[in-house]
Amino acid sequence: MNVKWTLLANRVQARLEKMKLEGADRSKALGALGNALANRVRLGFRLGRDPWGNPWKPLNPRFRTGQPLRDTGRLQRSITSQVQGDAVVVGTNVRYARTHQYGATILPKSASVLAFPIKASGGGFAFLKSAKIPARPFMPLVGNTVQLPAPWARSGLNAMAKAMGLTGGAPTPGAQA
Repeated sequence: MNVKWTLLANRVQARLEKMKLEGADRSKALGALGNALANRVRLGFRLGRDPWGNPWKPLNPRFRTGQPLRDTGRLQRSITSQVQGDAVVVGTNVRYARTHQYGATILPKSASVLAFPIKASGGGFAFLKSAKIPARPFMPLVGNTVQLPAPWARSGLNAMAKAMGLTGGAPTPGAQA
């Protein structure tokens, strides 16, 4: 499997270099890569897993039940991909995305305590001096460095190959995020 993937990667790279030398538009191939990666991020939301297949830390049932990062679906729906020159940018414009990606401790800004509505167990409010939000990575980042898991790279490579009319893509595992 790795040999086939390497051969396909070499073919995709050679085609991209040829297209660049010829001044051909590479945006279709790059767009296919971006869409494949954005779809992998969205799959992670559906499965409740980080890009490497680890389950996200569960919610505190005192405050909310259900699946982490899926209360309203806003963050998942905000994942987009864009071609910018020779690069593909996959991301979100949602302000609280960084908090969920890396985790954070929330402190009150102007009051002595934070007030959180309790959506589970009958409602009401919880008053806390701080709240720790655990990291639930949804983007393939280690620190600020992109580290694509192999299934993600295969999906992107296959999408680019298909967009460029190359055949014989590498097999892609089914449901791993």
